[in-house]
Amino acid sequence: VAVIGAGLFARAFALTRKIDPGFEPSNVLVSSFYLSTSGYNLDQRKQFCRQLRERMESEPGVTAVSYADGAPLGFQGSWWEPIEVQGYVPATGENMKIERNVVAPGYFSLMHIPLVEGRDFTEQDDESPKAQKVMIVTEAFRKRFLPTGNAIGRKVQGWGVWFTVVGVVKDIKDRSLTESAQPYFYVPFRQAYREDMNLFVFARTAGNPVQAVPPLRKEVREIDPNVIIFEAIP
Repeated sequence: VAVIGAGLFARAFALTRKIDPGFEPSNVLVSSFYLSTSGYNLDQRKQFCRQLRERMESEPGVTAVSYADGAPLGFQGSWWEPIEVQGYVPATGENMKIERNVVAPGYFSLMHIPLVEGRDFTEQDDESPKAQKVMIVTEAFRKRFLPTGNAIGRKVQGWGVWFTVVGVVKDIKDRSLTESAQPYFYVPFRQAYREDMNLFVFARTAGNPVQAVPPLRKEVREIDPNVIIFEAIP
């Protein structure tokens, strides 16, 4: 079942136009999929995402496509993960449950989230045993946990796995437009996506994102006609 929101974040953004959310929500279509109801296992979900992105990227007016398990300022807040930062000693009672997102390559450029250091995720950041587990952190994350030295190359543990920091991005407003900058991190979709996670597909368009709804419905039907789409346009 897919819930399609055209003009992602538009309602909240219109109320507070002078606040910079850290990303550009204009001309972005977001679709939320619940593929478990179609009997998809983890590998099938990943394949569905790749197929849908390839198909949508060829649609006229679509300039970029990516996917993640969370949408900033969306209908649901981000999830968190308990972490351990190599070389960082938490204070007594310090909360080490940090909000995160699991994103595919191209997510930052699509959302216009600036990369300030290091590199973006690539398709080589995959689930193969030889692939290094990698992470991108925000400036607030670096300021709190990695205040000295180079953040690139540092180690952070989540889900019982050690990730290597390969990039730093600008902070965003995730839960509300009035929140202060909070530590936040990103990991590659193919390395960290789990069956209990959400699935959001993002498409940036050259014009009104509502125009991308019919192509999206068509492409989903061609991949799997059993996936039902419900539209919810704010």
